[in-house]
Amino acid sequence: MQSDTRLDLEGKIKMTFDEFFITYMKDKFKMSKIIKKNTEQMILSIIKYSVLDQRIDLFRKFLGIGDNKIKREILDSYLVTLKNLPISFYKVFEETDNNYLITFDACMDLYSQKFTSFSLNVEALDRILRCCIVFKNENEMEEISTETKKDLFFLSRFYQKSKVSFEILLNNFRTLVQNDEKDLVIADQIILSNKDYEVNLVQVFDLLKRNFKLVGDKIILDTFVDFFIDKYTFKIKLTDFMQQTYECFEVIFNDLDKYLQIMWEKADFKRNGIIFYREFENVMNIIMGNSENKWKISDYFKYFFLFFVFLLLFIIFLYKFY
Repeated sequence: MQSDTRLDLEGKIKMTFDEFFITYMKDKFKMSKIIKKNTEQMILSIIKYSVLDQRIDLFRKFLGIGDNKIKREILDSYLVTLKNLPISFYKVFEETDNNYLITFDACMDLYSQKFTSFSLNVEALDRILRCCIVFKNENEMEEISTETKKDLFFLSRFYQKSKVSFEILLNNFRTLVQNDEKDLVIADQIILSNKDYEVNLVQVFDLLKRNFKLVGDKIILDTFVDFFIDKYTFKIKLTDFMQQTYECFEVIFNDLDKYLQIMWEKADFKRNGIIFYREFENVMNIIMGNSENKWKISDYFKYFFLFFVFLLLFIIFLYKFY
């Protein structure tokens, strides 16, 4: 992370992780024989223990050892996550049992602040909740299904974000003015409170049926009000959060690769591996949508063209002199 930051500030290309690994070993051990011996032992150790610890297995993948080498973009995103944890990232790599917990809200805040274009709050919701520990009035709940966790989560957010309307409903219930409420009214408020997670009406109606007493299209308020006497909080182990985040990045970038491949195949209609400016412009328009940076498309094309020419000249140079 320090190396990447320094090279970014200097305007230089960042090192790949395997390059950085070799540089680190050279700086640490100095002598070529010792470097070679320790590097070999390190690689053998990584292979041996990667099956026992997901952190070591991730380290193996980032280095490109064995199968499933990971894209540089995923490593970069993973490092950004580490740098912005609400707990010191050194806690992720402690040798002792790692039981450090972070709140669900802290996870989502990190996603929204650092990965705004990834929609990670939606992509990671089920993954994070599945690994979450749920506390009811500060007491850990055991053997709770992911479906129940989601119900508790969406209802807790409804209570937090709709306190004014909830207080009005509660006051009407206590003064015997009202004993029920239309399910659609409550459902709309739950959807609005959880709009960041793309909850739909069908999901919310199912949630209401699972947790409250309904008569026709009305929710009986005594069962509804009683639910919110208890307070629920959601926390996840730091190591689980990092693992689930990595898996989300893997899905996102693999899907992006497939999407870009489809875009390329549509543009490269001659199937010769080359597209011209007009085709390039069409592809970029699709990818960028209504972006304010559309005016840069010609600059992007020139950049890739110059890079291609430089690469071609470099190959010719190597061919002639070697």
